[in-house]
Amino acid sequence: MSSSSEDQQSSRRVHEPDEDAKRTLANAARNDATYVRLSSRHVRRIDAVTFAECAELRALLLHDNRLSMLDGIETLTQLETLSLAKNRFTKFPHQVLDLETLTYLNLSNNDLRLLPASIRQLRNLEVLWVNRTGLTSFPEEICELVNLETLGARHNELKSLPYEFSALRRLRWLTLVGNSLSWLPDTFRELQHLKHLNLSSNNFTRIPPPIGNLRGLKYCFLSKNAIRLIDFVAVLRLAAVDNIRRLDLSGNPVFKPESFLLNRFPFLRLETAWFDSLLFDGNSVWMDSLQTSSLDESYSTSHVVADLEPFPAVPNDITKKSVEFLL
Repeated sequence: MSSSSEDQQSSRRVHEPDEDAKRTLANAARNDATYVRLSSRHVRRIDAVTFAECAELRALLLHDNRLSMLDGIETLTQLETLSLAKNRFTKFPHQVLDLETLTYLNLSNNDLRLLPASIRQLRNLEVLWVNRTGLTSFPEEICELVNLETLGARHNELKSLPYEFSALRRLRWLTLVGNSLSWLPDTFRELQHLKHLNLSSNNFTRIPPPIGNLRGLKYCFLSKNAIRLIDFVAVLRLAAVDNIRRLDLSGNPVFKPESFLLNRFPFLRLETAWFDSLLFDGNSVWMDSLQTSSLDESYSTSHVVADLEPFPAVPNDITKKSVEFLL
């Protein structure tokens, strides 16, 4: 076989995933599909014309591909769910900012480094995942996403949270595992709807005082920090929280507590890791207070995923018209 023939075949192989994606989206457009899943397909580019033909799309899952740009996606004016995790973006795709109907956005495992101030435009956003994106801080404007209920920023380089973080009054699920946090702003106590808080593998030397004022808190993870002494005032405050089910301090260099302490506060976990599960918006969600790295960004067709990245829920009314490439 000649070298030119080999080059042509290689070129076809390189572009085949893009052509597959184009055909799939064209098929979706012809059938007025509202849900398309094109994950793990090695897609590098989807052209603007193809996007423009899919005006009915409400959910588009493109995670685990090779995308680095999204020209034309702003034409999907009805899009509510967008997954772009594990692609090749080196900055926040600005076209996404025009998707005013977006409620779910996953950009995990992209080398973004920062979130733009213009993220405030996504005012309807309810779920935001930016795990492993190299973030060193949140812009203050993220506090304007007042409809946000779930925020995941695991394994980044965050050292602090914006003072106005308390403006996220609807926040129920917050995971900041694997950052460099050592304190929380006093205003954090105003997040009264927060139910699940994971601050494991940070630099806390004490239980952050604002946590004791979170009346809706059910699960609090502070494992693998640098907590040497337990602030019993903070523990007593948490004991007064009716909903508290677990305070996990395992993996910290705390002194061994007296037995009466553990008997008095059965929700306190100091020495060993623990596993549990709960139902989150119809998805079974595993919570692993210590060993999370192997599952952290996983997806599965059964919707059972890691501690804090539930598979994007797709409303029942749009699944009847769908085109999928399963993982």
